[in-house]
Amino acid sequence: MSQLSFRGNKYIVKEGDTVLDTLLAHGHNIPCSCKAGMCHACKMKIVQGNVPQIAQGGLKDTQIEEGYFLSCQCKPQEDLCVCLPTEVDKKYSAQVISLNKLSDDIIQLIVKLKHPMSFHAGQFINLWKDNYLHRSYSIANLPSQENLIEMHIRHMPKGELSSWVFYKLKEGDVVDIQGPLGDCFYNLNKENKTKPILLAGTGTGLAPLYGILSDALKQKHQGKIYFYHGALLDKQLYFVKKIRQLIQNYDSVYYIPVALKSSGFVKDVVEGDLDKEVLKTTDSFDGWNVYLCGDAQMVRKIQKQIFLKGASLKSIHADAFIPHA
Repeated sequence: MSQLSFRGNKYIVKEGDTVLDTLLAHGHNIPCSCKAGMCHACKMKIVQGNVPQIAQGGLKDTQIEEGYFLSCQCKPQEDLCVCLPTEVDKKYSAQVISLNKLSDDIIQLIVKLKHPMSFHAGQFINLWKDNYLHRSYSIANLPSQENLIEMHIRHMPKGELSSWVFYKLKEGDVVDIQGPLGDCFYNLNKENKTKPILLAGTGTGLAPLYGILSDALKQKHQGKIYFYHGALLDKQLYFVKKIRQLIQNYDSVYYIPVALKSSGFVKDVVEGDLDKEVLKTTDSFDGWNVYLCGDAQMVRKIQKQIFLKGASLKSIHADAFIPHA
């Protein structure tokens, strides 16, 4: 019989019992519903050990890579240490290294963690102003030995946290971040290395997409990559030069900046609707990996259109940004 560790306690898993059975039997309030592997309410995370393949059936590849599993389907074959997804989000102290304006209303915040944090470019963290106020921001950079985290923060009118970042935060200040969270990141699965990738987003949705692109290139992705960044006006597009420099030696990577109205501020910008331009990419998105980030309404619109054009729901990674004051 296997031993199960949870919240500092150790339990023997009875023959034929699942992780969920064991924890419920010992009085733990574990979220669950169908107990048949369909609703995913009982999803947990591996801290140590390995789970049977059946326990990860139906999960996205990125969730599997992060160690998630369905506790109702997991009959351990070895000792396991597990936790709930909400229990892995510890806080890290970080020092502000730089604050750089990327556009009129977007600032690049780079912090240095005091202790290493394992993350994937494209995931997001919570940035805390104090013990009561936080906002979520995507990670735009790859992990490094310097333990840096890069965020792109839009200034929201009357936004307490974004105003704090723009007008009060300064180099040398210490902040708390929490995470990482999310499954919107490049998947290292060998099968995915040859699949075409679609990256599409608006505004600061560029941050996770830039991180995912950087990771894909670092991992020597072999399939084609199409990167769309949209805005109302071309002057609202940013990182244009940096992206073009990043991909200049890659013939299979295509960067398409899109704006509803172009004034010539950005060279070679496509004038039009982002969703319509994205749909021109291919006749079918069957077999593609898709990453959508930014304005919630636009993300959901493109997500639906991409699905109707052949993409599987499992291959669509969407991170819809909900604005907060």
